[in-house]
Amino acid sequence: MSAYVTTIHPIEGQSGKKVNKAKYRQVKAAIIDELSRTKEVCFVKLIEMCRISLSNNFDGSISWHVSAVKLDLEARKKIVCVRSGDGQHISLNADNLSKQSLAKHLK
Repeated sequence: MSAYVTTIHPIEGQSGKKVNKAKYRQVKAAIIDELSRTKEVCFVKLIEMCRISLSNNFDGSISWHVSAVKLDLEARKKIVCVRSGDGQHISLNADNLSKQSLAKHLK
């Protein structure tokens, strides 16, 4: 039987999702990897980037998993999501970066 992670939601009162633990780890790694390469990315672009990096070895809806894991990472303060009229803009939370990574991230 597969192990699952129950995600948390950044908005109080909203429930998280039950995600297969292995898929959670894959998607989390893809999100963090993509965000470490750029200062900020819109949500649609993040899904596209993750779709490319996960396409060969992922079974299931990439967009659903990216959305669920992104909300969990946001709730855990690992990433920052700014919602505006033109969509969501996502970046790594600077508090979670090493000094070396932060210097790279801010270039």
